[in-house]
Amino acid sequence: MFQIDSTSSIPAFEQLEFCVKAAMASGRLRPHEQLPSIREIADSVNLNPNTVAKTFRGLEVDGFVYTQRGRGIFAGEDTREMGSEFCRSKLSKMYSEIQKLALDAGISINDLAIGEGKGS
Repeated sequence: MFQIDSTSSIPAFEQLEFCVKAAMASGRLRPHEQLPSIREIADSVNLNPNTVAKTFRGLEVDGFVYTQRGRGIFAGEDTREMGSEFCRSKLSKMYSEIQKLALDAGISINDLAIGEGKGS
């Protein structure tokens, strides 16, 4: 369900947070849908269960998920728009950072291998 890139400079908990919110934004994770257990997620993405639990506590505080004691973790109500807004904001910031790095290196943003059909 979620994928973590262990070679990325982005911390694993941030990647997991983004994955959950992106799944909500895309509709792959529907409101009130039960998520796998903390241990199942930790095993599937090769993370410490404490890291996964901490990530989901933050998601719960922000209203993206809720916990039902003895039943598990569920996607929150109306999280599709919240997830979309988060992803747009995060990706826009990343794109701005890429533009700045390219400019600093004297590379045109059009010369970067972004998207299908470019690059290697």
